[in-house]
Amino acid sequence: MTPAFWKRCVGAVLALMVLGTVFIGSRLLRELESVRRVQALVLEQEELSTRFHRDGASLVAEWHAAVLRLGAADQPPPSAREEVDVLHSRAQTFFASPPVHLVTGLGEGLADVRSQISLYQERSTEWLAQPREERLARLSLLQDTQATLLREIHALADAGTQQVNRMVLNLQESLAAVRLLLFASVIGLIAALAGLFWLVTRAWLRPLLAQVAAADAQTAAQRELASLGVLAAGLAHEIRNPMGALKNRAYALGLLVDATQNPKAAQQIHSMNGEIDRVERIVRDFLDYASPQAPRLETLTAREWIESFIADHRSEVESRGITLKMDLPDHWQDVSLRVDAGQLRQVLLNLLRNAIEAASPASQDSVISISGEASGTWIELRLSDNGPGVPPEMREQIFTPFATTKHGGTGLGLPISRSIARRHGGDVFLETPSPTGVGASFLLRLPLGPPPSALPGES
Repeated sequence: MTPAFWKRCVGAVLALMVLGTVFIGSRLLRELESVRRVQALVLEQEELSTRFHRDGASLVAEWHAAVLRLGAADQPPPSAREEVDVLHSRAQTFFASPPVHLVTGLGEGLADVRSQISLYQERSTEWLAQPREERLARLSLLQDTQATLLREIHALADAGTQQVNRMVLNLQESLAAVRLLLFASVIGLIAALAGLFWLVTRAWLRPLLAQVAAADAQTAAQRELASLGVLAAGLAHEIRNPMGALKNRAYALGLLVDATQNPKAAQQIHSMNGEIDRVERIVRDFLDYASPQAPRLETLTAREWIESFIADHRSEVESRGITLKMDLPDHWQDVSLRVDAGQLRQVLLNLLRNAIEAASPASQDSVISISGEASGTWIELRLSDNGPGVPPEMREQIFTPFATTKHGGTGLGLPISRSIARRHGGDVFLETPSPTGVGASFLLRLPLGPPPSALPGES
């Protein structure tokens, strides 16, 4: 066999290996693109499902609360009846036009929810038509019907989660196919495709595995958020209405008790009202954290906005024997912000009240300092106190819901503040260590321009 023959054989083998490489490479690219499309579809449908079930449960709870308010009134105004009718119509419309993927995959569950909406409407109408004494006696039947409706919505959410899980399984099967194709290419074209295998593994497969892991983690987190949304709506219904009834009875009981003749009973009633208010505050803060509102942006001057806030709360600070110092740059009177003034006032109020409680009222040198600076495209507002500071073991947890060192605190003030700041494109930080060396110092950072366009619409 001549060298020319071997050259022709080697050339033929190399040509076959190149053709095989091109074929396998093209197949691999198609499979990867398919996996990416499925992954994007999973994330989109999970987000739509989460919003649909959370908003539907909240709407049903709001409708039920409106029915109870109408039933509790002796002579309800026409607007109360209109509110119930409007909410009933909104609930029917809402569940009549869900996202497309829910209609195709969960038609039976949606039919059950619509049937329960009709049943609740019939029973609420019958209940409202009864005399007030009969309404109180039959309240449990209406409550059971509403609870059944919420369970049907929760079951619909579980079915939606199962549907998304099937899509995640398909995504994982597609990824398994990609791995098998890659393995076959290594077996058949060891020599020629070794470098290609290294490049594909490094440039494509590892990022893809990381994306799939991130998608799994995100779908798990979103499933928890979906359950949290339904739970929050149910929790608001199950706690607010009984607590409202308890508060009314405590008020009525307080009218019957003469504090001068029976001071102990009056004190117990006062304590009862305080605890009821605390439970209502916890529920309200929890719902604010679980269902954040998009900012309603307006243009404000930075210095005037902060000075107005301080003017409203200076007397509260000084009444505690605390000195309030403010040092804002003069040029801030020309600095404009695009923010939701009400939401950011809530952030400042949370930080200020934390500082008030941290500063020692027994000390003669208790001080709260507010200072600011602007750099580049940001402004930074620093609020510091000279109290005991944040314990080291709590510094990593203070922005975690329900983590608090205060007696009677909800542990939601700082998480809500950070959530509001981030919806404005900024953030809230605990500075460690404090610039003054004592106490605690929190930094509110906000962009000088408007926040990113995606932020006002986030869920």
